[in-house]
Amino acid sequence: MRITSYQVAQQFLSGLNDIQTGLMTSYQQLSSGQKITQSSDNPADASVVMNMEGNLRQNSQYGSNLTRATTVSQNSYSAVTSLKDVITNAQNIGLTSTDATSSSSTKSSNVASLNQYIQEALDLGNTKVNGEYLFSGNATSTQPFAITTDATTGKQTVTYNGSANSSSIPVGEGVSLAAYPNSSQIGQIRAAIQNLINIRDDVQSGTTAAVQTDTTNLGTDENNMIDQVSSYSAVESRASVMQTILTTNSNALDSTISAKADTNVATATVQYNQMQTAYQAAISAGAKMMSSSLLSSLPTLTA
Repeated sequence: MRITSYQVAQQFLSGLNDIQTGLMTSYQQLSSGQKITQSSDNPADASVVMNMEGNLRQNSQYGSNLTRATTVSQNSYSAVTSLKDVITNAQNIGLTSTDATSSSSTKSSNVASLNQYIQEALDLGNTKVNGEYLFSGNATSTQPFAITTDATTGKQTVTYNGSANSSSIPVGEGVSLAAYPNSSQIGQIRAAIQNLINIRDDVQSGTTAAVQTDTTNLGTDENNMIDQVSSYSAVESRASVMQTILTTNSNALDSTISAKADTNVATATVQYNQMQTAYQAAISAGAKMMSSSLLSSLPTLTA
């Protein structure tokens, strides 16, 4: 079968086009730093990269949630630790106020100190972080604690206006952290503030037996706060461990994505240079071929 000059030219142009495509691909990989710029470049690896990038985005959200959980636990720890100190100070006043020989000036000073402790405890119970109340359950925009005064008796009572439910924070696939105080812990804070009010009233009235009972109750409140401190510390420790695991996982995903999607500059440079050499050689060979073809087509002159 005879191959015509036209067929030779078409084969040459097809081969030249393949070399140009390879040359352009190498250039794009070098300029973009990416082996895969569209799924058609490598469908199998592109699918893997897309899935891993989705996992990375999810990890990023989990990382933000872990930061949030850490912030909540740290601030809860701080608030409850301070509340424990307030309770301890009030207990000390209760112990000294059982002395029947205490002067009226001492009583007035103790009552003034207890009023200060009540306000400090109320402020700690209404702690806000990033615009949200820590001890208000799911109702994070609602101030949880308030003190109401009975119009008839003058008796003060601590009321709770938050939610009885607290949300957990998702920090991994099927894993959540109960970083926010639960209803039991919130109830303990309300009870502590109420007992501070009670001991103030009993110190003011000079009821020794009642002051002793109040001091005992504050001892229970202090133990409750110590338990809460341990609880928030445990949440923070768990969040730290999970953050380490998450970072390790994300780094592994980054490495795999890089291996599949990022350009190996050294390899791509060699390929580009090879393609460039092949292209120049093809152009040169094509020029010679076309010249020879043109000469052979000219008529032969006779004398």
